[in-house]
Amino acid sequence: MYRFYSKHLKAKYGDRCQLLSLCCKIQTSDLYQDMAETADLYDTSEFEQDHPLYSRKNHRVLGKMKSENGNTPPSEFIGLRAKM
Repeated sequence: MYRFYSKHLKAKYGDRCQLLSLCCKIQTSDLYQDMAETADLYDTSEFEQDHPLYSRKNHRVLGKMKSENGNTPPSEFIGLRAKM
């Protein structure tokens, strides 16, 4: 996760990307367009089948980043400190 964050996300977004526990806050105009440019880095098999980025190519491939919510963006985040 940290390697993906530092080599891909931080390199691309700079100060507009923050690591929040195991989530990332990214400020961009179109995240899905950004994902399409580097689709080989993502497992988009949980997206709805009619979504343009849906693909089973990287389904369960180790090292590929996956959205736990599919193509539904999270509406809020609660980050607790370690061991709370």
